[in-house]
Amino acid sequence: MQLTDHHQTTLGALVINEMRLMYGTKFGQQWQGLTARELKDSWDQKLSGMTEREVRTGLTACLTRDWPPSLPEF
Repeated sequence: MQLTDHHQTTLGALVINEMRLMYGTKFGQQWQGLTARELKDSWDQKLSGMTEREVRTGLTACLTRDWPPSLPEF
């Protein structure tokens, strides 16, 4: 599956969607107080130097965690 289909999905959006699936309400609680746009924009900015492969490797590593990582932990 490619990162882009009919509309471009950013790396931040990819991470947020996957984290929501993995962690459910834990993810939402961690980022409570931020709008969805603020959260996506922040992750996009911090992941800007990474490839999709690197991001997916980070997501795979999250499978061993009980709680979602913060941005620096990711």
